[in-house]
Amino acid sequence: MTERLYQSNVYLKECMSTILAISEESCLILDRSPFFPISGGQPCDLGTINDIQLSEVFEKDGELYHKFSISGSRSATSPQTEDPKVLPFRIGDTVICRLDWERRFDHMQRHCGEHILSGVFFRDFGGVNRGFHMGSDYMTIDIDLPAVTIDMAHRAELSANEVIWSDAPVSIRYFQSREEAERLPLRKGISIEKDISIVCVGDEASLIDCVACCGTHPKTAGQIGLIKLLKIEKYKGMSRIYFEAGKRAFLKTVKEHKLIATLAEKYSADENTLTVKISAQEEKNQLVRQDLQKYQVLLIEREVQSLIEAISFPGEDSPGCRQVIVKEYDRLNLEDLQLLAKGISALSPNIFILISIEEKALLISRANQSNSSSPDCGGLIKSNVGDFKGKGGGSPLNGRASFQSSADLDDFVLHVVGLMIDEI
Repeated sequence: MTERLYQSNVYLKECMSTILAISEESCLILDRSPFFPISGGQPCDLGTINDIQLSEVFEKDGELYHKFSISGSRSATSPQTEDPKVLPFRIGDTVICRLDWERRFDHMQRHCGEHILSGVFFRDFGGVNRGFHMGSDYMTIDIDLPAVTIDMAHRAELSANEVIWSDAPVSIRYFQSREEAERLPLRKGISIEKDISIVCVGDEASLIDCVACCGTHPKTAGQIGLIKLLKIEKYKGMSRIYFEAGKRAFLKTVKEHKLIATLAEKYSADENTLTVKISAQEEKNQLVRQDLQKYQVLLIEREVQSLIEAISFPGEDSPGCRQVIVKEYDRLNLEDLQLLAKGISALSPNIFILISIEEKALLISRANQSNSSSPDCGGLIKSNVGDFKGKGGGSPLNGRASFQSSADLDDFVLHVVGLMIDEI
């Protein structure tokens, strides 16, 4: 079995190893490895073996497999092959393993930060971490408390950072049996029976956290640097805590500070008055929106009246006769046209195709008539819009469609008008 060097020296960045085997998938099995595999919610280490980039390190049947970012034959007749698709490895070769240290240290900071935050929630509030995820943009822990308040979160965040500032020691203890490991004050039970590693944060007399874990961690909490909570949400009867730790937490704090500084400059405020000024501006914007809605209603009402006055109506001797009216608008969007169609259909039995030139979109609308010659507006669009590089649909009384170009829209209108004239 491969000697896992990260267990004895988490700071080892480079070593010499011997190839013990090459799998059918062209993965190397080494006699010793500094690379941590995917395990326990922590991503694997990456790096190079003889300057060839690893794509994954994983564990299978108790053994470590080192997979590469290129696919090639499982062995080569010569390690000096120039074919980039053939991995230049043979069983028995001595190789140089170089760790991607920046990635490793990032994982160490984040994973140990999770331990400290979980330990604080357990110590201060009795909440047990039931789930852990280390994502690319944030980490989450699921604490089995139905409601974690903002005040509780701030207290936990401060306490976790106080652990970091105290530079509490971080140690890993190995046990051959569960019985031995369970003599420690664990915050969670153990599900495995042997080869157990326990991560302890803090002095033995005052442990901040003590839990089974196989991940990589720094020797002291001070190397984490910072823990930053991002948000809280309810999740399956528990509380999901979003947070970051280490360099990532610092970078998020910098990003947030830049955002606040930009907003403060825009609103001529400082951090103490920013929210007040934003609220005042939102109130002004709301008043402006209300005025715009009033003017929009007036505009639509006038346009309805103008259309009604401009079109002819069927006489009493031909009640079934209807027209197809096409009208273009260069300053109205589809939502405006929807209001316009609603007003017109209440007053006119005609069929209207209203076009928004700016949006390259249209709306087809008709009155609520039950005779068999009434076209299905949404059905017409669904059946034909694809032929004109558009998309849309709707109901029998009302349909809408949008197009990639004005030419496609115009062609669609000509086609649909012809179909509707044939129907009515």
